[in-house]
Amino acid sequence: MKTSALFACLALFIPLEMLIAGTTKEYENQYLQAELALAKKNALYTVFDLAGGKILIKAAGMTLREIPVQDIGIWGNGLKPGAYLVIEKSAFKEPERFQIDPTRIDEESPPSTDIDALERDDMPTRYTLIFEDGVFVSVTGSPASMDERMISMSLDALEYLSRPLVILWKKINGENYTVIDLEVDSVDSQSLYWTITEKSAGLFLLPED
Repeated sequence: MKTSALFACLALFIPLEMLIAGTTKEYENQYLQAELALAKKNALYTVFDLAGGKILIKAAGMTLREIPVQDIGIWGNGLKPGAYLVIEKSAFKEPERFQIDPTRIDEESPPSTDIDALERDDMPTRYTLIFEDGVFVSVTGSPASMDERMISMSLDALEYLSRPLVILWKKINGENYTVIDLEVDSVDSQSLYWTITEKSAGLFLLPED
């Protein structure tokens, strides 16, 4: 009986896109206001367009780079409109190479998100972007080798088993916990890690019902 009750509770947190709230007019308006405020600042920001299946690196309202997303998964309590700041980037293997902060843009020269190939190769392909208010964006680069695929499958299985319990625990304690899984090309994954820095802002555009 207790086991059945537990599985009934966990079923409330299955990782399907239908769990996310649909995009309302109010959300869209607040989203546009938040992006307008970011566009006025002299810094890069990231738009996670979950509705369009892409990630946009932007500055001053202009799209500098567009990264297609191959797969999207959403867990947890949902998102509120507005900008979220990156608190931390977490990777199993952190890059050793010194990184230049790309979020500050020289007003005298056009912004760029291009990086040297050697710099990019030091960046991880699988990592988590930790935003404020309990929002986590897990980015996975498409594995190229069989070993990478096996490791990725093992980590995915562990996450799928543990996340419902974490979500349930956070909900009991009144804490927000939202995880967005994004799969992109490995090179795009490395470039994105280099581009997004701590204290940079991210916006989330939700899919329609």
